[in-house]
Amino acid sequence: MFRTIALLCCLAIPTTASAFTKAEAKELYALAEAHRVGETATYDPERAFEILSELSDAGNLRATARLGTYYAQGIGTDASQELAENAYLAAIQGGRESARVSYAKYLARAGRFADADDQYALAIEAEVKSADMRRVLAHATGAMGAATNAEMAARWADFLSEPEALVSAIRYHDAAKTYGITAKDHLDDVLALHRDPESRFSGKAAEAALIYLSQTKPYAQIDLQTELLDNPNLRTKIRIEHALRLAAQTKPERFWVASEEILADAPAPLFSRGLALTARKSRNGAIRIIQLELAKMGYAPGRPSGMLTTKTIRAMNRFCRDNDIWDTCRLGPAKGATIKAIGVAIGEAKGKIS
Repeated sequence: MFRTIALLCCLAIPTTASAFTKAEAKELYALAEAHRVGETATYDPERAFEILSELSDAGNLRATARLGTYYAQGIGTDASQELAENAYLAAIQGGRESARVSYAKYLARAGRFADADDQYALAIEAEVKSADMRRVLAHATGAMGAATNAEMAARWADFLSEPEALVSAIRYHDAAKTYGITAKDHLDDVLALHRDPESRFSGKAAEAALIYLSQTKPYAQIDLQTELLDNPNLRTKIRIEHALRLAAQTKPERFWVASEEILADAPAPLFSRGLALTARKSRNGAIRIIQLELAKMGYAPGRPSGMLTTKTIRAMNRFCRDNDIWDTCRLGPAKGATIKAIGVAIGEAKGKIS
């Protein structure tokens, strides 16, 4: 008997015939995700949640399953683990068997490893595509925690012909080594995926290769790392993080200018993360970016010198009070917590005016 208990009191299983055509639903789903990420549309997680809710109410089970992630992570709504579970279960009971894989990942993150494995098993029984491989990868990459089944994880090598398993061998190279897979032996195959514009794994391959190189050869193959950063399908989050790292390593004397360029068009939710990473490499570089952003908003921080001048401190303090983060900012303008809080507030402001 499987352990998962259906809690469907607060989220009904969609039964209404869809008010949208298949093409319209696909377009709206993409728009919701664009609002969530803030790259190709205004950063607006609340609107993203509204769109998915409308699709779900109209019977779109893909949207219903996706709402599970939104509730779990508090995207555009208050976080609720109960509603997250309800959403996954509503999609599954509505007939979307593939939602079991997403639900399994959710359960594993919650530490409910036995329930997660049950869902993977049910997905395999329902012949959900790649469910068996994803179950193996969950055990092999540590997602199943103390409940990892080493015998199952050892099957990883059986799936290396599949792009997802191949990319994972590079991304999780230390784990792969445990199961007899040497990442460097497969790097060329992953780079081939990265260079194939028709592959839907192109961006993931570039991301895995960047992570592998940064962890094993951070000061080597700079041209290759630069090429990977130019992959149009690479997630912006990864591009920003690795571009900052590479700039600090290769041209530290120009890091101020490079970090400013890298963060200039950063989507609102990623700006604060990028600013925090900049501060780790150069506190003055982060202060200069803050000066530039505050000047755009009319706070008159003075010349963007990267120095904490009197005008800059006054501008930062006023911005902190205006955005209800003074309790953090009062620790001092150069403190990491202050820079992080200001970065979040600036990111939110950029999202509202973009």
